[in-house]
Amino acid sequence: MDGRRLANVLALTRSFERGQSLLDAGPIEAYIEVAARCNLRCPMCPIVVDPRHAPGSGQPALLSPEMFERLDPAFRSLQRAHLFGLGEPLLSPHLFHYVSLLSAAGVETWITTNATLMTDARADALARAGLTRATVSIDGATKETYERIRIGGRFEEAVRGIKALTDARRRWARPRVMLAMVGMVSNLRELPRLVDLCAECGADGVFVEKLYHYPHPDLEAVYAREDLAGFPPAEADRIFAAAQSRARHYGLEFSFRPRPKTLPSAAASPARRPPAALPFPCSEPWKTINVSADGEVRTCCFNDTPFGSVAKTPFGEVWNGSAWRGLRADHAAGRVPPGCAGCVESGRVMRSPLFPPSFPAPPESTVGTGAFSLQSPAPGEPVADSLHLSGTLPGSGSRLFKRHVDVFIDATFVGRVGARGRRRRFAGSIPIPFVTEGHHQLRLRIEGAPDPASAIERPIQVARLDAAEADLAAVERAAVAVELKRREPQPSAACDGKPWPLLDWVCERSGMGFLGIAILEVSSLPPGLHDLELAFRRRRERRRLLVLDLFRKSEASREGEGARRLPEGSPGLPGTRPGSGRPTTLSEPPPA
Repeated sequence: MDGRRLANVLALTRSFERGQSLLDAGPIEAYIEVAARCNLRCPMCPIVVDPRHAPGSGQPALLSPEMFERLDPAFRSLQRAHLFGLGEPLLSPHLFHYVSLLSAAGVETWITTNATLMTDARADALARAGLTRATVSIDGATKETYERIRIGGRFEEAVRGIKALTDARRRWARPRVMLAMVGMVSNLRELPRLVDLCAECGADGVFVEKLYHYPHPDLEAVYAREDLAGFPPAEADRIFAAAQSRARHYGLEFSFRPRPKTLPSAAASPARRPPAALPFPCSEPWKTINVSADGEVRTCCFNDTPFGSVAKTPFGEVWNGSAWRGLRADHAAGRVPPGCAGCVESGRVMRSPLFPPSFPAPPESTVGTGAFSLQSPAPGEPVADSLHLSGTLPGSGSRLFKRHVDVFIDATFVGRVGARGRRRRFAGSIPIPFVTEGHHQLRLRIEGAPDPASAIERPIQVARLDAAEADLAAVERAAVAVELKRREPQPSAACDGKPWPLLDWVCERSGMGFLGIAILEVSSLPPGLHDLELAFRRRRERRRLLVLDLFRKSEASREGEGARRLPEGSPGLPGTRPGSGRPTTLSEPPPA
């Protein structure tokens, strides 16, 4: 992740934790409807009844390049863009251009397609443009089932399209190709055969989506007949187990959303009482935009309330407009806005792995009353591939003191560090490349100590920094870890060639040598890249530090400012090129 996007994610995390409605950061995920028409007429899809998607509706069938350019201010913060809505994205002649522009801006691009229009030339053009992932909606593993559900499509054309994408991936190492099935009564028994088809076509995995209910009388009969809540549970479990076993055999990814236990009631009829409260604040109002082909902007594909139009208003004013700020305020207070009632009833309230599970969240909690202290990682600072730890254990005593500290991320044990000597200080560096990017809970516990005061917890934000840009990133405090052969006294530090004070220095035994951790205050440095140097008796250690600006103004100080456009420069690194770091774990897209 480049510095600009890392700063943006951390700023959004803080805004979400505090329930702020006016944001100084931009969205990180976008659903952009490049085509509002489809070449198929699947009976469970809302596009067959939505008048906005009908020919002659007066609404544009395709997103124009001019409308796409109006979204440019959001490209600076976006990490992923899904170029589809209810329609088929390959109907847009501009799709390749849109993928190319977003990829050049460092944005990960996904499409969901029925693949019946995919050819070798189109697949190759998308791969060359930088497409990250293509999800193919295919609701049957046989010609009969597929063509009964995907009305207007031919099974052979869909398979040909999948193979065109996988052939392009072999040439360009992209896109990742996934098959998606809407799990229904009429097709679930073909799921294991779909895994076989995935392997035959050379795709990467299968994802089973549940049947989402859209409140329209013409679709209610379809939902009542096809919803998996009406499928024998024991048989469904056997089918999912068989499909998962075959996926493991082929080395394929396999995932599915939980099956509903009961059929939804006759949907969200106007007479039905709305839900009283949110189970937790939905993450979408803080991180996602959904843009229709005519430029209307919504918070997600399920909330049908328009919050503005980029055809009439600059994007930044829509993102921080009064309607969107009101939605965030409702979610922060636990109120259910009218446009969100359907999601609450159906259990679709989103919880992004980037954000804490709820707010307000305490920055740190100590179980018990002991003096267990943790200097690194500091609250709010990003953690990258290695977790640098330094702190002090509670109590005091003899020089013979020797204890270990067990380290957990969420519920997973990740390592152990030792504390020795009278000062009871510890230092350690634990590689965590297996931990997904996003919000996690760090837990430290003294080994074998029953006293609850022997534990400490702190939320952390794991983010993979673009290695070509900097060695470490910080907002207010930076922790620099140095492997040493012997115990070293506190080194002298310099920043950009000028002496710089150290807040703390810990040097403790680690493995066959020693590990030193230097902590520096960097909040007074301007955002951007800086050169750090630690001078020891016989060596010097240099690091490239990226200082991030998280827009530290509080919500209270900004309430009177009103909506405003997003800043033109980078929040973390003004004037630099967009990066192309590793993708952040986000939510899965729904099938087209």
